[in-house]
Amino acid sequence: EYIPNNGDYRVLVLGKKVLGVMKRSSQSLEEFKNNYSVGGKVEVANLPQNILDLAVRATEVCGLAVAGVDIMEKSPPTPSLNKEGKEMSSNPNDYVILEVNKGPQFKGFMEATGINVPEEIVKYLVSLKSN
Repeated sequence: EYIPNNGDYRVLVLGKKVLGVMKRSSQSLEEFKNNYSVGGKVEVANLPQNILDLAVRATEVCGLAVAGVDIMEKSPPTPSLNKEGKEMSSNPNDYVILEVNKGPQFKGFMEATGINVPEEIVKYLVSLKSN
């Protein structure tokens, strides 16, 4: 099902925590995908805590330690200005998980958030060794 949108969110989960969130949006009327790899624009974003918790839970249900969880608001497209103070819905029924990626690309994520994902993965693996 196509969901009219002005972008989607990639939540990068490592272990049982969210590393960060980026918003992805298509820059072409001919392209319905929002992915960075097909020319989508990326920017750091925020989501309500219970939606982040949902991304972590989806990662756990899939039995993954690292995942890129793609989430979209179901509502009709309107400018998403949450980081500028616009209220986002915290109702899980207003969102849909598009997919849980077991091998997420993170070049666009690192560009948007400034988070060094390979470094964070190494830290996580080292923390497993010490437990």
